[in-house]
Amino acid sequence: MNIPLITIGEELFLTPEESKNISSGIYIQGIRLFPSEKEALYPHLLYLNQNINGSIEFEMFDHEKQLIFSKSISPILPLADMLNLCLVIFNEYVELGNRLKEMTLKNAGLDEYITVFSEIMGNPVYIVDSTYKVLAIDESPIYSEMSAIWRHLTTYRYLSYDIIAKLRETEELSVLDNTPITAIVNSDVFPNAFINCPLLKNGQVAGHLFVVGYNKQITPGKIALADELKQIIEKIIQNNISFLSTRNKGYENFLIHSLTDGTTEPALIHKQLSTLGWDETGNYTVAICQPAEDNILYYENICRLLEKTYDGKPLIYNKQVICVFYLTKVQEYRKIADILENFSMKEKLSIAMSDLFSGFENLPWYYKQAQYTLLHYCMNEPDYFSTYSDRCMEYFLSSCPSRKDLEMFCDPSLKMLDTYDKKHGTEYLHTLKTFLLNERNIAITAKSLHIHRNTLLYRIERLNNMLLSDLDQEQNRLRIQISLYIIENQK
Repeated sequence: MNIPLITIGEELFLTPEESKNISSGIYIQGIRLFPSEKEALYPHLLYLNQNINGSIEFEMFDHEKQLIFSKSISPILPLADMLNLCLVIFNEYVELGNRLKEMTLKNAGLDEYITVFSEIMGNPVYIVDSTYKVLAIDESPIYSEMSAIWRHLTTYRYLSYDIIAKLRETEELSVLDNTPITAIVNSDVFPNAFINCPLLKNGQVAGHLFVVGYNKQITPGKIALADELKQIIEKIIQNNISFLSTRNKGYENFLIHSLTDGTTEPALIHKQLSTLGWDETGNYTVAICQPAEDNILYYENICRLLEKTYDGKPLIYNKQVICVFYLTKVQEYRKIADILENFSMKEKLSIAMSDLFSGFENLPWYYKQAQYTLLHYCMNEPDYFSTYSDRCMEYFLSSCPSRKDLEMFCDPSLKMLDTYDKKHGTEYLHTLKTFLLNERNIAITAKSLHIHRNTLLYRIERLNNMLLSDLDQEQNRLRIQISLYIIENQK
């Protein structure tokens, strides 16, 4: 870690106003007393000398031994004591820099760096990716007590969507994402000024290192020091996929949190959904798209297409594209399903869609519906679409502990019917299924079976004598229909 002159100077002899005029690109590698011979002067060393009038002179020189910095102060300490004070402050930074080197050698995690960064800066520090998901943060409890925003960051590990929306309104988000240099930000949204260190990857802003001015005033020296720390993180993120410079609609982290953990705080849900223009008690559905190829640009294109479908809110998560739809009318569910089915065939995608549900807090459960459907029925088909409702009976059967449990559930008279049909070449089991599917309508059932009405009436009379259950009882009909399904799927 390079130690900027401006940073050391602010602790020793520079006022914040004076430090604005000092280049942040001058670094100190050591502190010495001024030599007796000018030929012994070296660059990157801060020299101390005492003038005839008693003032203490601080000077630095370049490779050509030309003076590049000079500052005189009144003697607050004898020269030797002043040198020792300077060395103590300088060596503290050297020691912190050595700790950072050791952390780099042992491939330390970002949270370990953040702990040291906060110590160096004297203010809390955190790192976010391009979607403002928190990748590392100083979790000291005191900061959560000082700020609701900081409490949200440490608790949920992302910047809430309502805050991102406000940053967009004030155009601060555009400034953050498009400013390639480290600078102080005085925000209309955040209560404290902070240092924004854009983390660049392949020439683009792929994340940020933020230093928040909670404890100490942000000065040019602190900004210069933050810029040095930023360069350490940039080296780390070059091969880190978390720092892909991709889409950032702002809502992604909130939706991922809702999908996986289930956001149960009503105030938090309301604040972020209202920013999206959604109602927490409204109707929703969630779809999962499994792309045929693992390519981030391909995922991005799918997201852009889905955004045009009934205002879908797509996001990239676990190498899948997940899209949450808010429905203003229940009838939109079938329309969305038709669009997604055509979309799956056109784009060669496997897509699974949950049931329609009311209440945003139920999102995690219906996300699991879509996951189940995708895993068991769509994964092996590159252009296959299915809804959970198409597969709910399979899910129900798979939830039973054993095959024996299914057999015990089945109406026993159906097995007798099946045996009778095989022995006598009749179709009583098929007649029963068709009769129930057609809501026991005689005319429609006879037409479906291509038999005369009287023939059907005879079969029904025979069925009533052979069945152990009364078909006039709704519960009996339901059990028989499920039993028929089980028998057919076990063949």
